[in-house]
Amino acid sequence: MASESSKQSNAGVIICTIFIISLIALITTVTSFPYAPYGIAAIVPIIVCFVASFAMCAVMPSQNASRLTTPEITFGSEGSRRSTAVIVRMDQTLGSEERAAEVQVLRGGEFVGNRLRYKVKILNKSKYVITDVTVSLVTYPRGALSVEGPTAKSITKIEPSGFMSPAFEFLPTQDCVKGDIVANVSYVDHEGRAYSTMTEPYTVRSVCDLLMPERISPDDFERRLENLTHGEMASRVDEWTPEEMHSKALQVLGKSNFSEVKSERAMIGEKIESRVTGWARGKYTGKNLGVEITITGRPDTRGAVCRIRISGQDEAMILPAIDEMSHNLSAWLCPVCVGELPPESVDGIRAGRHAKCPFCGAIVGR
Repeated sequence: MASESSKQSNAGVIICTIFIISLIALITTVTSFPYAPYGIAAIVPIIVCFVASFAMCAVMPSQNASRLTTPEITFGSEGSRRSTAVIVRMDQTLGSEERAAEVQVLRGGEFVGNRLRYKVKILNKSKYVITDVTVSLVTYPRGALSVEGPTAKSITKIEPSGFMSPAFEFLPTQDCVKGDIVANVSYVDHEGRAYSTMTEPYTVRSVCDLLMPERISPDDFERRLENLTHGEMASRVDEWTPEEMHSKALQVLGKSNFSEVKSERAMIGEKIESRVTGWARGKYTGKNLGVEITITGRPDTRGAVCRIRISGQDEAMILPAIDEMSHNLSAWLCPVCVGELPPESVDGIRAGRHAKCPFCGAIVGR
């Protein structure tokens, strides 16, 4: 490129020189031969030279400008006589982001018994087969979970509009599991191009799934609470009456693997107050956890204040347990299987329609 620009510069100098010489010759001729036909005969070739050099001077800037505005970049070695140029058009799409977006990666997890099952779903939305699909674990809470089996799964191919969902099973080593699970997915498209992407972090924060119900008497419950560390949180619900929240608290207690210790309701002034207590033990450490749920509100009127108090021997178990209990109390649950209803079912129930539980098939309504 440097040699080509120097050639263009030398050509410009030569043309400008011709232009100046032609101009001088024109002036000299006019003054020396003022009479025709000799003056005209001598002037004509000089005028032609003058016009040609002027036109070349005018064309060169436009050529340079066109070189600068062309949508191409040329790469080549300066020292070689015949440099091999690679032309990259600026308006050409170099990446394949659109094609990569046609392969969707999802993730999810759930506790099945005493194991955490983590799944990665690879959905091929493209028109072509993808091959050499590999799903590997990048990070997970190693201090609280151990992987059962290999940390990488391979899939030979996924057909167009098809999907695969390799699963990883984790075995908890503590009663409190907290952390993120991230996996890497790589594959090769039909043109032999390799792609790699990371899943969104799947946050594991579970205590209640790792508890075992333990039966104790109400007196023993009150006595044990005196020596335990506790945490507390209050929230308001507007969808249910205090009576409905009392029944719901009993459901949540069982869902969270607590054994019911005592359940009572009493009128205090114009408000009704419910108190539900439960007790559980960790599967791995054997440490105990107690829960108190207090519900206050006007009888048969939607809206209530719920207070959750968790007491335990292990402080690391308290806050995650409060979060889980609070979420379950504010969520729409199936009255039969206590599964959390999806948003579309909740919208239908709020509008006065009935919805079918996706877990057990029960018809749920107000």
